[in-house]
Amino acid sequence: MLFAVFATGLIVAGLFYVWITAELSGTLSSSKVDLAADLRSIANWIAKDARQTICWEIAAPANNPLSSHIKFRKITGWNITNDEPQLGSNYIEYSFDASAKTITRTDSAEPTKSWKFYNITHVPFYTYNSSGTLVVIDPPTPSDSSPLLTSKRLVVKLIGQKEVNRFNHTYTLSIPLNLEVKIRNCE
Repeated sequence: MLFAVFATGLIVAGLFYVWITAELSGTLSSSKVDLAADLRSIANWIAKDARQTICWEIAAPANNPLSSHIKFRKITGWNITNDEPQLGSNYIEYSFDASAKTITRTDSAEPTKSWKFYNITHVPFYTYNSSGTLVVIDPPTPSDSSPLLTSKRLVVKLIGQKEVNRFNHTYTLSIPLNLEVKIRNCE
């Protein structure tokens, strides 16, 4: 009789352990999938916007290209008289805030609209220098243009990080995502 009670207790404990493990695994897996989807969403949005501009618009010193900030106008048409792209009047701006772990996308069209993307823990904007090495998009000196003019490629490196609290324990999930965007409208 005592053995039967002990065996039943062991089986119940084993089943409870399996249930807790499955619950934790499911929670962590769905959180990881959500984080990866959020990263793909912001990366795709940046890529879509960047493909609609010109290298020199992102790289211009007046637009202050930094590893944590890009700003540009989209192409709205073609000026056939001067044989050059025509840029819109409103700016698209992406800013990374390390302390808040966010990227904010701002569209200066009236009314100004902003979107925030959360759980980003790494400065996102890079390009290649003339020797092919990955470098931050920052100009070598503030009055210079960004190395983006040479490479014509914007590299978006995102690292998403999310904390999941489960069963009195905090789990930190971290997912990297890299995306290389070829700026199509470069001379």
